[in-house]
Amino acid sequence: IACNTAHHWHAELRAVSEVPVLHIADAAMQALTFCVSGPCSVGLLGTEGTIRSGFYLKYFEPLSLRCLAPSVTAQRELVDRGIALVKCGALGEARACLDTTARQLVDGGADVLLLGCTEIGVVLHDAEVPIVDANRAFAQYCARRWRGACTTLLSHPMPALPPAVSLQNYPQENTDDFHL
Repeated sequence: IACNTAHHWHAELRAVSEVPVLHIADAAMQALTFCVSGPCSVGLLGTEGTIRSGFYLKYFEPLSLRCLAPSVTAQRELVDRGIALVKCGALGEARACLDTTARQLVDGGADVLLLGCTEIGVVLHDAEVPIVDANRAFAQYCARRWRGACTTLLSHPMPALPPAVSLQNYPQENTDDFHL
């Protein structure tokens, strides 16, 4: 799941999935441990939903990491606005909003910034402290897991693949739903 906010429902999704559902916070915590050593303050930038869900806090506590989040006003006027601007393609404006919030978190004591929203990493690349982009960390985490799975798969015989699905097997009126 690439969306940080959607990880609020990770346990429910994992319970009904037949395939592994990895958690983005596992990847983010691995990346954070490379940036910091010991107790420190993490400035968390994400959607209001990500911050309010508290799932990152559950990961921070065992590592003695303190979470700093934007004020309610900064969240609404700068972070949420910045995220919306990225989605609209207004990257310069979005960067200004998110840079301001990042600076506020650093001035408030953040030792590292955790970008907990896909859109934020599009425009926020540098700060006075290290930045961990949860989505970049998650992509790398998934790639490492996949490489490990491939090594395991290659040491076992490959199962037979199911026959290819053909649109010819479907009535003509249903083919509008398929985009190839």
